[in-house]
Amino acid sequence: MGTITKRGDKYLRKQLIHGARTVVNHAHKKDDDLNLWVTAIKQRRGVNKAAVAVAHRLARLMWILLQKMNITAPYVHATRFKVMFKHQVRLASSS
Repeated sequence: MGTITKRGDKYLRKQLIHGARTVVNHAHKKDDDLNLWVTAIKQRRGVNKAAVAVAHRLARLMWILLQKMNITAPYVHATRFKVMFKHQVRLASSS
């Protein structure tokens, strides 16, 4: 695990950290793989480092999804997504 850098968009970084703190705070209520990983990091390293690790993981996941342009969510408004990125979007449900 690395540190969170000051490079990039400050607003996006702030939003990722806020979302990650929410995931860390509610991880003990669930028992899926992600939340078990978050709980283990939180116990080993502390709340703040766990939040940064979750934010890093979310950022990497978002990057992969944007690069592949593959939507795997059960419901996404595809026309808005197409207009936003001006690319063809291959929906997982249509394949």
